[in-house]
Amino acid sequence: MAKYKWICNDPQRGGNTWRAKNANSCPKCGSEDIEVIASSSPIWPWILGLLLVILIAFLWMNRCSISPSICDSVDSIKNKVDKENKAPKLTDRQKDIIQLSSKFCNIYKIENELLQMEKYYNWYGEYENEKEYFFLEQELDLAEEDFYNYNDLFGNKYEDQDNKEKAIEDFNIFKKECEKCKEAIENVDGWDNFISSFESSFEEELNSFYEKDLDYGWSDEEKTKFLDECNAEPVHEFVPEFCNCALDVLMSRYETPKAKTDDYTKDDFRVLEDSC
Repeated sequence: MAKYKWICNDPQRGGNTWRAKNANSCPKCGSEDIEVIASSSPIWPWILGLLLVILIAFLWMNRCSISPSICDSVDSIKNKVDKENKAPKLTDRQKDIIQLSSKFCNIYKIENELLQMEKYYNWYGEYENEKEYFFLEQELDLAEEDFYNYNDLFGNKYEDQDNKEKAIEDFNIFKKECEKCKEAIENVDGWDNFISSFESSFEEELNSFYEKDLDYGWSDEEKTKFLDECNAEPVHEFVPEFCNCALDVLMSRYETPKAKTDDYTKDDFRVLEDSC
């Protein structure tokens, strides 16, 4: 049974308070003019709450025994989240490109060290460590040989897979990996100059892929037919180069030719006009 808080209301000696389950008079002055002013909070809700927490913890710790399907669903969700957060797995070709770029960066790192030693020589008239300088020169020769050998192996390994899409992917990976040795490249050649030269070389390589894939599925007969029809148009009489250019553009866009010039859409003609 809960205890209550009592107060004595006797006008002369009142004001005393105390706690008791039952009271008939004030224990201090004996006055019967008393009343309850508060009751103690029952303890059973707290006990019930504690038991509920214990029960929930017990059920969670033994969830796999109680219902294996719960664990399976939770684990599958966790595995899915982990899989989504992981970086995509690299292909062998991507790994080889990263390795190739690492060897390329090694060349620039050695060149940068040599450059700093040469600056010291130009300033003081002697090498700070002459043996180290000549050792690095040998290391540079080995690093260049290692890179070019690996580059040849890479070309032979993926020769049958070469296409424009792969070339673009290789270029982007290689360029990104080169940022790891950006400081060395900046000191030796200048980063902007390096990127400009690198991109220019890539454009030439990409054009070679473009030339390889240019014909698509067009037969000689289909190409001749298109040129004959195109050159027969009066509007092309004074621009004979247009038809050859138009054929190249169309072959790069379509794997098979269209029947007649009249079938080309406005977008097709716009591409031809912009390109030729």
